[in-house]
Amino acid sequence: MDAYKTIFLHVVLYRLSWTMEFHVNSEFKNCKQYANDYEVLEHFPFPVKINPETDDWNRSIAMTHRTAGFIDSLTLAELNATIPESIFCLKELRYLTIKNMVFTNGVVSDNLVNLPLLQRLEITNTIINNMTNQLASLTRLYYLILVNCSISQLPNLSSLSDLYHLQLEQNQLSKINGLNADIHSLLLSNNLFTEIPRVETPTYVEELSMNNNPLKHIMTIDSFINIEKVDLHNTTLAFIPPTINKLQKVKYLDLSYNNLFYLPRDILELNKLSILYVNNNSFSNRDIETIKLYFNTSHPNMTLRIE
Repeated sequence: MDAYKTIFLHVVLYRLSWTMEFHVNSEFKNCKQYANDYEVLEHFPFPVKINPETDDWNRSIAMTHRTAGFIDSLTLAELNATIPESIFCLKELRYLTIKNMVFTNGVVSDNLVNLPLLQRLEITNTIINNMTNQLASLTRLYYLILVNCSISQLPNLSSLSDLYHLQLEQNQLSKINGLNADIHSLLLSNNLFTEIPRVETPTYVEELSMNNNPLKHIMTIDSFINIEKVDLHNTTLAFIPPTINKLQKVKYLDLSYNNLFYLPRDILELNKLSILYVNNNSFSNRDIETIKLYFNTSHPNMTLRIE
């Protein structure tokens, strides 16, 4: 008799589990129940303003395509609310922004693949324990912004050939694979990187932010020959390679709050440098005066912060 009770209990639990899974996923599986994008929004558990007269990026709003009428831009900003799975029914979506919300179980669903037209994906202040590999299917992405999401791993991004702006600040990343696109902005501050990630075409990068990472070295910095802004403050650096003189277009360079005890003279060859921060390092008082003297001569109009 006990065996029959056990079998019956397993059957009941299985059917209960299947029923719960059906209710969780049925909203997405039944996209055909929605006649159009407006009906999708109407079934959200919170209101979404459509084409408001004034933009309020701290509220949930949707914008329609100027001629076709479908929703092509969606911003969801409902504090601590769960992100509805039916957003993946908006298959014409080009721009998606999510702020201060919650993914079920912290998982970005594989159903992300159903938004193939996305050009901008921005998720901020929203915990992501697991980012779907389907992120790599968004081959039209131009902007990828994932800030303060507790992300520790991303899929290979080599398929994102149109990626222009990559912003992954305030996460737990230590590596990124597949940076093959012509990326112009690479913003990776407040992570766990020990070196600058490999970029297939570094000559396109114009801005690099790696501050607040435990960098061991920056030996590859000389490949970013067209870079204009570099932020490496508070990265535990103790050494700047002399090949930094290859950054002939750099205008802004922040090396503050590190463990530097000297600067290579080659840095004086950065003719376009207009702002240099090297304060809060390990320079002696004599070195500080020497650095100030050299830069006052070579870059008399430059802003130098060293003390």
